[in-house]
Amino acid sequence: MLKERMSRKGQEGVSLTTLLLIILGVVVIVVIILGFTGAFSFIFNKVSILPGQDLQAVATSCEIAGQNNLIADYCNTYKEAEIDGVKQYVNCEDPRVQAGMKAEVKSQISVVCGTDAEKGNSLDSFCASGKIKGADFGKTLINGKTCATIMNLVEGTDCTANTSAGNGYVLAIKPSCGSGEADITGFTKTPVMGTVISRCCVVAKSAAK
Repeated sequence: MLKERMSRKGQEGVSLTTLLLIILGVVVIVVIILGFTGAFSFIFNKVSILPGQDLQAVATSCEIAGQNNLIADYCNTYKEAEIDGVKQYVNCEDPRVQAGMKAEVKSQISVVCGTDAEKGNSLDSFCASGKIKGADFGKTLINGKTCATIMNLVEGTDCTANTSAGNGYVLAIKPSCGSGEADITGFTKTPVMGTVISRCCVVAKSAAK
């Protein structure tokens, strides 16, 4: 009788151990599958968690900037976001960001984003900053528009010095574009100075004088 009971307990112990091993094995297999399918990036990546999550995060930060009258953050800071599967840049003036802000919060915001006589508006400044380069000048969206549209430039045209580029900026042909200048060579035709291949740069009018 005693031996029979011990035998039963042993069988129960083996069954429990086997069950735990099976569960552990299933968990390991699931983890491996998730890793190979890229599901972890969907779970942990802030852009991919839910559609519009990244844009909503921008809207929330704009609410804070607006309530605290942080003009630079509200008007001049462009955040990278993925909207409808497309990487682009937005600031608090973007209509889609505005739509994501709470109505009661927007009614309390008195920030007005103006245009600087020297540097143009924040869209011009961002496009001229060098963040967007080459062919991307006509592809990457900033508040729903490309820099080419914002600065009234046409892709594939010659880079002509002192050609107006938006508010407060012009094109310049230089051996290399300086820090804070947009190199749009590739969007425009590659300029040549004498026999030297140069760069097409977007510079402030004051710097071109």
